[in-house]
Amino acid sequence: MMDPIGSYLSDATGQPTLRGVRFRRRNSLTRPPEAGDLSPSTSLRASRRERLNLPFSPWGQGWGEGTTERRSVPSTGRNDNDRPLVTVALWVYAAALAMATVWSCGKDKSTSPVPDTIPPSAVVDLACIDSIGDGTIILLWTAPGDDSTFGRAAQYDLRYSLVPISDTNWDSARTYLIVAPPDTAGATDTVSVPNLPWWTTYYFALRTRDDSGNRSALSNVAVVTPFPDSSLRLLVSAGDSTWSYDLYRNRRALTGPSLRLETRDNHIFVLSDSAWIRDYDPDGILIDSIPKPDTIRSDGFVALPNDRFALLDNVADVIGILDRQGQTLAIAAMGDGGDGLQQDVSGLLVGSALIVSEDGNRRLLRVNLDSYVVRVFKSLPGLPSALGDLDWRAGRYYLCCGRYIFTFTEGGPPAIVARLDSGTLTAIAVAGGHSFVAQADAGTIYAVNNSTGKAEIFLTGLVNPQDIELSRR
Repeated sequence: MMDPIGSYLSDATGQPTLRGVRFRRRNSLTRPPEAGDLSPSTSLRASRRERLNLPFSPWGQGWGEGTTERRSVPSTGRNDNDRPLVTVALWVYAAALAMATVWSCGKDKSTSPVPDTIPPSAVVDLACIDSIGDGTIILLWTAPGDDSTFGRAAQYDLRYSLVPISDTNWDSARTYLIVAPPDTAGATDTVSVPNLPWWTTYYFALRTRDDSGNRSALSNVAVVTPFPDSSLRLLVSAGDSTWSYDLYRNRRALTGPSLRLETRDNHIFVLSDSAWIRDYDPDGILIDSIPKPDTIRSDGFVALPNDRFALLDNVADVIGILDRQGQTLAIAAMGDGGDGLQQDVSGLLVGSALIVSEDGNRRLLRVNLDSYVVRVFKSLPGLPSALGDLDWRAGRYYLCCGRYIFTFTEGGPPAIVARLDSGTLTAIAVAGGHSFVAQADAGTIYAVNNSTGKAEIFLTGLVNPQDIELSRR
């Protein structure tokens, strides 16, 4: 077998010596040559001017095999003995690099990765298959592939807007973040989008991205308008009666006199006067009457788990806990003592705690329903007026405050949802992306879009609507 290094510097017979030439070389190799196998200082000395033959061996199937191509290089220069000096370091070095490259491509057969430039195909069948009455919609489409319609893509980018989506306004459309990764091409993918306001038209579109960052063209645009379902109704406490309205504004009288009302466990509880809490079934049939003690003044109450009721005394600033027989189980103070002033007070059940507004100092309270210990839950001193009725949906509180609606989370600051032109809001109930709020003095209930703050009259001509609740039949 030919010695790879010796073969670089050889005479016409292929012998590793040249007439009158001395040369340095490394030990013979048992592997393909690399650039580092020959030092740039390698030189040849010749006794006369001649041409040196440098072989080029392209390496066949086994290294060291194949033909040798010889290229002549003229010798130049002289040494101290007045003999020509040939320095071929650069040529040898270049030959070694060439041989290593040939070996890498021919023997190892390795190649650079081919870039992925094929994007996923565009989704063409995005559609809404269901609109649940609470403002949730379900979208469905066929999964595209990683490369057009083959394989499995990496990520969806789902967006929605109040105007039709196109390539021009794609960047301004709102992103819906909670979307699972794509399924295999041809499978069906779905996503639920909750808390969309009723009676509002939305436009949805998506793009798909693969793991190389290629992005699909825009999908078709799905048009969705959520509507409330027929089982949802708005109950209005309006003095002479509790009125039931479906959300298409059909009305019927449900109970007798009604000052305040609560719904729990498919029951409607009504504070009918200063002496009784009435228990009705969903159709307005009286089930029971719970006596209310004279010692606790109450213009508001909350139905609690385990057949208990919380009476909210907004003059003595206490919370009275009753059982179903009207017996007092506990009295919990809202503050250090009653201030003798009547301020708005309201309450609702959130988890296992009773949340009450307010204590006379624009603070919300949390009442532990096991120990009845009362603690300040949230202080809101910067709000423009006394705190009013409140509701809770999907981790957020919604609070009436004069003619304002505020929203906040447990740990976050309040933000304005809407400001009505006039009047004082006396009650609030939240569903379907809307706050339904009552103005008792105007006899009006508004439906306020919680996203845009736009308020529209939902009901008017009512007689002193003091309280409202949303429930299902």
